This record gives sequence, C-alpha cells and structure tokens, in this order.
Amino acid sequence: MTGIGRYIYEVIKVWIKEYPDDEYYLLANGEIFLGFQLPANWHMVTDDSGIFRNSKIWGIVRLPYLVKRLKLDVFWGPNFVLPARVKGTKYFVSVYDLAAWRFPDTIERSNAVRLYLRTESACKRADGIIAISQATADDITEIFGIKADDINVCYCGGSVKTSGNNTVGDEIGSDRKAVKGNINACLQFEEEYFLFVSTIEPRKNVLSIIQTFEKYKERSGSTIKLVLAGKRGWNCDDIYEAAESSTYKEDIVMPGYITEEDKRYLYQNAKLFLFPSLYEGFGIPVLEAMEYGLPVITSRVSSLPEVGGDAVLYVDDPFDIDGIAENIDKICSMSMEEAEELSKKMELQVKKFSWDNTARDIMGMFMKRVKGI
Repeated sequence: MTGIGRYIYEVIKVWIKEYPDDEYYLLANGEIFLGFQLPANWHMVTDDSGIFRNSKIWGIVRLPYLVKRLKLDVFWGPNFVLPARVKGTKYFVSVYDLAAWRFPDTIERSNAVRLYLRTESACKRADGIIAISQATADDITEIFGIKADDINVCYCGGSVKTSGNNTVGDEIGSDRKAVKGNINACLQFEEEYFLFVSTIEPRKNVLSIIQTFEKYKERSGSTIKLVLAGKRGWNCDDIYEAAESSTYKEDIVMPGYITEEDKRYLYQNAKLFLFPSLYEGFGIPVLEAMEYGLPVITSRVSSLPEVGGDAVLYVDDPFDIDGIAENIDKICSMSMEEAEELSKKMELQVKKFSWDNTARDIMGMFMKRVKGI
C-alpha cells in the first residue's frame, strides 16, 4: 500500500462504485491482494504458476497475448510501461515522476535501466499519458518531447482517514496504547515528536531531517523525538548509520514499515511533519499530513508546491538545514490565531484533491479517447 500500489487500489475502488456497466480485467503475473470482494463484472487474470515469474518476460510474452485474447477496448499500464500493441486496443500509461532522469543517483540501478529502456517508448506509443502532477507532465514534455495535448494531469488523493475499513471521522484515539509494535515501545505516552512518513531512501532527503533535528535539539534543549516511519529502501545505509551515531539517537525512532492504523495515529498526534524531499511526482504524505491539520515543512521543488499551495512552509533548497530549522521554530512559536489561520488554509488546500476525482479524470480520459465522449 505504498506509491503505485496505493494509486491503483484507490482508483479501482472508485471505478467499482461509479462505473458498473463495463467489464474490467486485472492482469498480473502473480496473486493480487485487494482486501475486498470484486463484483461480477470484475475479473482477475493471474499467472501464478511460476511459468511467468519473471515480470519482464510476462510483460513481453504473456501480456500482449492476454490483451488480444480478451479483446480489450482499453489497456491501462499503471506503472510506466506498456506491452506490444494489439490492433483495436487503445493504450494508456501512467507516469508518476521522472526521477531516474532528474536525479539518477537516487534510483536503484536495475529500476533505472528498466525505466530508461521502456518509459519513453511507452509514452510515444500511448494513445494517452496520465501524469500525477503538472510538474511530471512538464518533465515528460521537456525530456521526451511529448506534446502537452497528449498528457492528462490526474492528481492523487490522500485520505488516510478513508483507507482500509475506516471512514472519514473514524480515527484512532489519543491513547498511545492503541498503537502496535515498536512505535508504542519507543514513544511513551505524552512525548511529543516530529514526523516523517515515506520510504527511507536518498531521494527523500532523510539525512537532512536528521541533521535538522540534531541542530534543533542542541539549540532548544527540547525533549522532543523524531519518528522516521517507512520501509527500508534502496541505498539507505548511511541514513541508518547517521541515526545510530547521532548524539540524540535515543530520541530517533525508526519503526520501519507501518500499518495504515499506525500511520493514521502518527499523523494525528505529531507536532509537525518534515518532508524536504529532493523530487516528487506528487507527494501524497504532504497531503495526508494536511488532512489531519498537521503543519508541514517541505521543499519548493517539483510537484510539492502544487500539493502544498499556501498551506505549508517551504525551503527553496532541500539541503538548507538552517532554513528547515527556522521553519520548525515558526511552527512551534505560532500563536493560536496563526495556527488557526494555517489550519484553515490546509482545509481549503486538501479539498482540491481526492481519489474520486483521480479515478473520474482517468476514466474521462479513456472515454474521450475511445468513445469521443
């Protein structure tokens, strides 16, 4: 339930509810886990025998065969790439970011090679391209030379409050005993904490968060903690080493991958949210934090100003430790009136994004290109 998986999951839920008159096929080279029952007009077509265990071979050999056999009107490639064309089928591809081109040193080599070999080709062969922000759309135009008219911007939603079986307002209570695992073990009852939620990897600039935290602790003498929540990513050993060697290592909590329940709890109870990323296709964690009225400090780069608007605090340079620390001071010293004003801005900004709109925008693109609607 991170990144692209979350995106597909949320879109499927809306399509099931709002577009019941078509037939849908979920194609995969392994078992698909949704957590809910599909209606009769939805079909899973999976190859879990092990014959096509290699996803590249499956995509090249098996996937075009399935598209042809099922006589699909539309094929959506939700992960940067497309299979070979089949006559009579319209092809659409989702592109989330071009970090492999903008920041190649922050991408795992094998994944970067896959993207280099297949993403530009997919974009140029597609009947339509879905970008998750205007920043990503602009990158596609600049780097691949794709006309802007061929790209539709379909923003993400956030809504950790509505993930899983929870509905809006069904939030985790304030009792820290409700939180499972080592989050509860490390955060004792009423302790305050700064929060980061995402994969622990170079592009997220977690080292700068740790350095900022150290500077703030040294200057303020505060007992506040830092929670860096997320699964271990690629090339992140130096991040864990920095946390372990920090003077304040006892105050740095790294619980690893967390459940949706724990994530909601952490957003609800944090002091502020730190997300000085180097580059984002969208930046769902920023939107999720704002949904809880949690003050956000992020970078004025790529798509993040689109997501944060005037409702978050920015640093122009993600590596500006002093600038991040100054914004922490601003948030921690806000008057009640200033905090209320920021909260109102967040409420207005959050309303601009929803998974319902994402799913409708994608379906609208399909209908326009296929049926001329």
